[in-house]
Amino acid sequence: MVANSSSFMQQPLCHDNESSALLQFKQSFLIDGHASGDPSAYPKVAMWKSHGEGEGSDCCSWDGVECDRETGHVIGLHLASSCLYGSINSSNTLFSLLLRLRSLNLSHSAFAGQIPSELLALSNLVFLDLSANPMLQLQKPSLRNLFSGELPTSIRRLGSLTELDISSCNFTGLVPSPLGHLSQLSYLDLSNNSFSGQIPSFMANLTRLTYLELSLNNFSVGTLAWLDNQLSGQIPSWLMNLTQLTVLDLGANNLEGGIPSSLFELVNLQFLSVAENSLNGTVELNMLLKLKNLTSFQLSGNRLSLLGYNRTNVTLPKFNLLGLDSCNLTEFPDFLRNQDELEVLSLVNNKIHGLIPKLSMLDLDSNMLQGPLPIPPPSTIEYYSVSRNKLTGEISPLICNMSSLILLDLSSNNLSGRIPQCLANLSKSLSVLDLGSNSLDGPIPQTCTMPNNLRVIDLGSWHSNFRFPKLRIVDLSDNKFIGDLPSEYFQNWDAMKLTDIANDLRYMQALPKFQIPGYGWIAQYMYSMTMTNRGM
Repeated sequence: MVANSSSFMQQPLCHDNESSALLQFKQSFLIDGHASGDPSAYPKVAMWKSHGEGEGSDCCSWDGVECDRETGHVIGLHLASSCLYGSINSSNTLFSLLLRLRSLNLSHSAFAGQIPSELLALSNLVFLDLSANPMLQLQKPSLRNLFSGELPTSIRRLGSLTELDISSCNFTGLVPSPLGHLSQLSYLDLSNNSFSGQIPSFMANLTRLTYLELSLNNFSVGTLAWLDNQLSGQIPSWLMNLTQLTVLDLGANNLEGGIPSSLFELVNLQFLSVAENSLNGTVELNMLLKLKNLTSFQLSGNRLSLLGYNRTNVTLPKFNLLGLDSCNLTEFPDFLRNQDELEVLSLVNNKIHGLIPKLSMLDLDSNMLQGPLPIPPPSTIEYYSVSRNKLTGEISPLICNMSSLILLDLSSNNLSGRIPQCLANLSKSLSVLDLGSNSLDGPIPQTCTMPNNLRVIDLGSWHSNFRFPKLRIVDLSDNKFIGDLPSEYFQNWDAMKLTDIANDLRYMQALPKFQIPGYGWIAQYMYSMTMTNRGM
């Protein structure tokens, strides 16, 4: 009789380095009988022994340790309810030596602190249970390195999931249809993988989505993807079911055909871009009326024609970014008059002809503008204010080219140097000159003689001996003047005097307020001051 030699083959012993790693893992914790609420708990690691401590030093025979029968490598640690207490040290050799570990169960103990990111080194792990460790924390986890291959269909079990980000996880194959069962999803990011095939229509079931990112994949021709997939085909109709979307970016593809009117039924959109495609047809401006939350709208880089852009009686959303390149515009859109929150406007490659519209009022008050004072091109601007910003440097003489100025307010900046002498050329038109709260010095223009139209002047740092017959308010506060103020100056300021002796003294506010002609209350200039009488 010949016996099968394999039946007498001895199971290989645990590898020394893995045995040492397990013993270090044991020594990094305390054994506490109260560390688990499980009545069946017991300290499984208590009998783990090192070489030289006698029988039982083979780690493959230790309680809670599972080894591969052929190689002897540790492939499982089943230490649930093991009465262990302490923090999982990120330097533990468990993460660097037990790389063949497939199952790790540390549940129902008293582990505390942060779950170390070194756990990601266990790339063969298919089962992980850290539950029932109330003091264990997982802050800002990144598990992307644990995944590759096809997205498992078992994802359908996560029916309560509201956010799913599996970007940059090396996933391949088709997007599995069970993903369409995650009806609670509001955030879905599948970008930067190797998904292929068509984007399935079951995405329409995800009606709670507010964010969807599908870029940088290998979706096939004829399907829809987000950005930079270089796809073709028409905008799919099922997209209109995603009524909660706030961001919809279809830019930089090869989408063709027209823009369906139903796209403008997505009333929660804040960002909409179909730029840089091959779309054609027309877009009616009034289609945007329902998108009251829209702040960024981009049609650029297609073969589209925007219609109705010269209507002034439509109430469009307030844009901060508007891209209308190549939209067959023939003149400046009238609706831009009311776009007072616009930050970026692009009208490249249109057919706009005629003169640039004349601006009468440019108010950049109370922003965060930095750098030198911006000087608008010579035009018919009558009202120019950049007060309460962070502008620096000197006032350029180019400002004198604004020959129609009635109001110039550069106050509350960090401007320095002297006033350009050429401002004297504006003395007949200028009614308000406010340069206060800067670091300006030197004299005001010497040619600023009568007649002039100034009603409000705030210079702060200057001592002037010129006559201002229409001056009502002069602000010399926050200075280091010494000595007496010459009485002859006050005698020349006739506009401050009350000549109607039939009435008692009145507050200056009761006098007619200054307004820029043609603008009504919108351009009304208000200047407040506090007066105190000391001695009569």
